[in-house]
Amino acid sequence: FFYLAEAGDEGSTWRLAIEGAAQVQRLGMDLDLQFVNRVVTQYSDSARWEEALSFVQTTSTAAFVPGQVTFNTLISGCGSSRWEWSARLAHCMQGARLEADSFTSTAVIRALSSGGAW
Repeated sequence: FFYLAEAGDEGSTWRLAIEGAAQVQRLGMDLDLQFVNRVVTQYSDSARWEEALSFVQTTSTAAFVPGQVTFNTLISGCGSSRWEWSARLAHCMQGARLEADSFTSTAVIRALSSGGAW
């Protein structure tokens, strides 16, 4: 299924990855972190950060826990249009016992600055 997510680099075919993820879940299989991160990146690159958040929420299970890359992609995807979510997600990272790295800090600062909250 990772290759379906990779296909998203070519226009709207990234929807195949979303459909593939739904099919995997219907079959009772677990999604791996690399696949989820790729789908989240596709959503974020398409300025569909709300759908990216929803996707992560619905795929989070005991077998899949969002990682640092997942959070960083979501924070960056929210950007200045929803700086509040960028800040909230950075806070959620702490709750998940994930440390913010320089990418996290830069993305949050950029979102706060662009959103006029800095």
